[in-house]
Amino acid sequence: SVHLRLREFVSLLSRLPDSLISISLGSRNAHECCRRLAAAAAKGVKEGLQKAWKRLKEGREGQNDLRVISTMVTRGRNLRINEDETLISTTISFLSIQPKSPLWDEIAQALVVRGECTVLEEEQIVSAVIEQCSRVEDYKRFFGHWLGRNTSVTRACTVKYVVQRPLETVRAHALVEYVDWAGGEEILKEMTLKLLRILSTRMGARAAQRDARHRVTMIIECGRRMKMRNEAGSTSFWHDNYPMVMQATRLHIESTDQWTREAGLVVAECVTIWMNSESPLEFEYSKEGKEWIDEMRRRGRGEDEKEKKEEGVEGVKIEEMKEEQELDSDDEIEDEKRVVIQEVSYMDSDDTDDEVYVELQKRRKPFQKATADYESHKVHVPPSYLREALEWVVTEKEKYDKFDAGLAAIEVLFRKRAVGWNELSESALKTLIHLEDRFSTDGFETTVYRSIVAIVVGQPAQLAPFLGEKLFGRNIAMKQRYLIMSTLIGAAKELTGVEQSDEKIPSPYKEYDVSKASSSKVN
Repeated sequence: SVHLRLREFVSLLSRLPDSLISISLGSRNAHECCRRLAAAAAKGVKEGLQKAWKRLKEGREGQNDLRVISTMVTRGRNLRINEDETLISTTISFLSIQPKSPLWDEIAQALVVRGECTVLEEEQIVSAVIEQCSRVEDYKRFFGHWLGRNTSVTRACTVKYVVQRPLETVRAHALVEYVDWAGGEEILKEMTLKLLRILSTRMGARAAQRDARHRVTMIIECGRRMKMRNEAGSTSFWHDNYPMVMQATRLHIESTDQWTREAGLVVAECVTIWMNSESPLEFEYSKEGKEWIDEMRRRGRGEDEKEKKEEGVEGVKIEEMKEEQELDSDDEIEDEKRVVIQEVSYMDSDDTDDEVYVELQKRRKPFQKATADYESHKVHVPPSYLREALEWVVTEKEKYDKFDAGLAAIEVLFRKRAVGWNELSESALKTLIHLEDRFSTDGFETTVYRSIVAIVVGQPAQLAPFLGEKLFGRNIAMKQRYLIMSTLIGAAKELTGVEQSDEKIPSPYKEYDVSKASSSKVN
């Protein structure tokens, strides 16, 4: 089966030059040729996904196909299909309109959270999913139960799009509902506390209206979900944090902007409802922005949502399908498209997708299963700040998941130049150079190496001499000297643009053994 898939992949590649020639020979300009080529690439991804689903449906593994498609989508995610869509957005749209099925869910998650890509690439794909999807079913399809198990998904769903980047109201509601479904009450409380800490500061009260509106929407949705899940626990939570709520309300009321004052009053009004107060607060609001305020008050009270027409959503999907058909209007492309759809529709479908999925899960090894029982594999929520990550790495001596989450976050936070990255660089280098593998963490050496390289690349003029002094220090072991030299070489290669293969990335603690080196010299 592997040989057949390889032959099929090679045949697709072999037809690419002919397709390019047929496109270039036509009476089209360069822009049109590029558009046609991008449309062909998008259509190829869709066909590959359909064939992967077909193989899974027939009881055969399609992981090799998904690896190839995942790499193609990851590397070409910014390929422009038309003025409004890229390859990644087209792929997300295609997967989101597929029927409800555990097989399609597994395919979607294989592209987003189980693909072979870097942390930054994974974060960009996760962000594209959140910014494009507007239904909780879509988030369940692409993220599944990976919240708390995947760093990129956890950070995006609980930090990035909660306190940093605003979302449309519909997407914000869907995102909180997904977090409630996948993460539970504790993660909702953590999100709410993050929002309260921001709203109870002067900077939070003076935030731009778009950001402030998003945060108020998120905190009301989180409070609403907590009350629906556990009313007693929700009441206790708001009683404990009532002083912070009053601080946020006071700062908002002191604002000279009318909208800011009313936003603070809305939060206070909803909190008194969640606390089961005998006489909850109720205020009068101006007509400006009253529609949004009424919506927040209604959701805070837990009233049923207004029925929304599905015609608009269906109309958008129909228009998307029409645009795709226009892009694939070439006779050759249309013929190939009909063949693929015919193959999928005529296949034997006596077994449902659920039955096939269960059978596949039985045949797989335990580490290959995309199980929904994620509690046994649950990892610690990653830190949001550099100081927090370094503190976890230095002080944590009992909880492996917390130590691992802090260590894994250091590289990402320095690459993103998080708060305090320039001030904490030297202390972070000292910590990582002398860090001990207390929990026998998988990939510990590589993670430390990549983190140090990320730090040095940020400030090479300052940190390279610092490491040079450390290299010849008295209290440095041989393995630490080797680590310093390896990271300096790696940082230099990255700054000069030299590609580093995985084979050449050193593992300082394992590749160099002092005793073996000394014995070889003696011999």
